[in-house]
Amino acid sequence: MRKFVVMDPRAVLDELCRRSFLAFLRKAWPMINGGEALLYNWHLDAIAEALDAIRRGDSKRLIANLPPRNGKSLMISVLWVAWMLGQDPSLNFVCVSYSNELSAKLARDCRAIMESFWYKALVPKTRISSFRSAAYDFETTAGGGRLATSITGTLTGRGGDIIILDDVIKPDDAMSETQRSAVNNWFRSTLASRLNDKASGAIICVMQRLHQDDLCGMLLEEGGWDHLSLAAIAEADETIPLTRGRVYVGNRPEPKLPANT
Repeated sequence: MRKFVVMDPRAVLDELCRRSFLAFLRKAWPMINGGEALLYNWHLDAIAEALDAIRRGDSKRLIANLPPRNGKSLMISVLWVAWMLGQDPSLNFVCVSYSNELSAKLARDCRAIMESFWYKALVPKTRISSFRSAAYDFETTAGGGRLATSITGTLTGRGGDIIILDDVIKPDDAMSETQRSAVNNWFRSTLASRLNDKASGAIICVMQRLHQDDLCGMLLEEGGWDHLSLAAIAEADETIPLTRGRVYVGNRPEPKLPANT
């Protein structure tokens, strides 16, 4: 006689969220988006696959170019950081945006997720330390954490295992050669040396393309970067890697993920 084990659906979902960033993304999204559920699209799957290459250590330098208002900042600078600290609370992140206001907003969202009852129950070993708990600069009890700053902020004496550059130049400034050069020179002189381990550390640059000589243009010209380019209007068919060994090919129907993914 067969025995059937009735599993708690909530426990199953929580375990999936611990193992899968995409499941975590769907669950946590409403917490920082006014309660609205995530409107899922295949481009989020493509970003998740590129981020997982960073997690596995298969990629150390990633450029992700997307148009504005596609969820890239919340997905990468907020939710992926929170999920990764749930995986390894000793990781140190440095997250940089073009302004202190933007970097502070993303930092508050990340801390709000990590301070939520759901997150604490999901990953009980990851806790924000009471000794350093400011939204813009918090530390976990395991020595990891998240530092938020801007290109005009300070990084004196600080470094990270993973550095995320999230829209480091404003669209209005991208047309100014002076402003573009300032950002590019800041990367060369300040940011590039802030990895804790130059061999194993990773840098992610996520932004919309604004000019051929913007930071992404400079980095792509120098080489050595994996490039995920998701244009608003594709000029040609492309094959884009997705999670679980799948691909998206231009002009094919959008790949659908299982409901519990």
